[in-house]
This record gives sequence, structure tokens and C-alpha cells, in this order.
Amino acid sequence: MKPISILIIILIIILPLTIYLSSANSVIFDKNYYKNEFKKNNVYEEIAEADIISDELIDYLQGKRENIETSAFEEKERSHLRDVKALMEKGFVLFYFLLGFDIVLFVLLLMLSKNVYKTITKLFVLSGLTTTVFPVIFFFSNFSSVFTLFHKIFFPQGNWQFSSTSNLIIMFPKQFFYDITKHIFLNSIFAGLVLVFIGVILILHKRDLK
Repeated sequence: MKPISILIIILIIILPLTIYLSSANSVIFDKNYYKNEFKKNNVYEEIAEADIISDELIDYLQGKRENIETSAFEEKERSHLRDVKALMEKGFVLFYFLLGFDIVLFVLLLMLSKNVYKTITKLFVLSGLTTTVFPVIFFFSNFSSVFTLFHKIFFPQGNWQFSSTSNLIIMFPKQFFYDITKHIFLNSIFAGLVLVFIGVILILHKRDLK
């Protein structure tokens, strides 16, 4: 297999991952999104200060705070949130690594390609289509099963299950996670379709030049 083909295949795999992580970062730390979800899930009826707690929690997950100062969460909940923060820190590292890797591979692709126009078109269309695949699978899957599997894989210590009276569950029920995952994937699908659209435009433009 030619080096340029290998580069394209690798980019088709890691570019969607970069898009997913970028979308996740933009949604997870959107404080207004949390407010909308709290209204939707009637959280304010149970926890009036939910906005203050979530703002502190977001700052904590972003690394702007070293500890969770609110007394709203019990120790088991705090323990889980520490694990969530550790996972998100790894996510940050992975995102920036993939972003840098994307750039390096893209530059190499341009340097090695004999037909840059064709190469970029193929990359945009294929990576865009690939980006839409996983979200589509998600929408046809059983979210409860996926949710449980995710937690068993990334939180094997088992401190992620709480009673229905837990403030963490009241603020962030399963519906919250379904909505936020859906939002992340919808953003990703949009980004993927933009890549496909650009690729198609380039193809049409190339035909017009002939």
C-alpha cells in the first residue's frame, strides 16, 4: 500500500475522533446548556441552587478549581467526580494529541500527494462520512445499555451508582446524559456533513474547470 493511502486511512480514522472530542468539549462546558437541561428535567424544584453547584462543578472539571467546595455532594459522589475529572483530563490530552497528529499527517499528505486537489477531496468526503457513522449507530442503540457499559469500562471501581435521592442523580439523571450525548453527536454529524459538502463542492468545481 502506498504511503499516501496509509496517511489517508489514518486521517479518516482519527479526524472523526478529533471532531467528537472537540464537540464534547464545547457542549460539556456550556453552562447555558446545563440551565436548559435543569429546566427540562425540573431540577430547580428539587435543588434551587443547581446553577451555582453546576458552575462550580464545571470549573472543577476544567481544572479551574482544585476541589469541590459545595456541600451538596456526599463523599461517594465526590469520589466519582474526582474519577470523572481524571477521565476528562485524559480526554484533553488525547484531543490535543490527535489535533497535532491530524495537522502533521495533513501536511505530510500535501507534501507527498501528486494531485493535492484529488487527495483533499477524497479525504474530506470519506472522513466526513466516517464522522456520521458512529452517531447514527448511537441513535439506533439502547442508550441504557451503552450508558452502563461506558461506566463499567471507564469507572471499573464501581462508584458510579447512586440512589434516586442523590443530588448528583437529581441534577444529572440518565436523560441528561442522553441529551448531552445526542447534542455532541448532532454537532459531530453537522461537522462531518460540512466536510462532505466541501469535498463535493471541490469535485463540482474541478469538473467546471475541465
